[in-house]
Amino acid sequence: MTTDEYKNARAKLSLSVPDWIEKLGISFNTHKSYNCGRAEVQKPVANHILTLLENM
Repeated sequence: MTTDEYKNARAKLSLSVPDWIEKLGISFNTHKSYNCGRAEVQKPVANHILTLLENM
């Protein structure tokens, strides 16, 4: 999952950052790393995001 896909998924689900990181089970620092592209979105997190998008 690219940084843009990560950002677009949160926007599409209309979740605040606190709600987003809670749903994904990640820390705020991990979110910041994914959001700026410093870290690659890990496969389990990407899969969880895709599941959330499918179930909206």
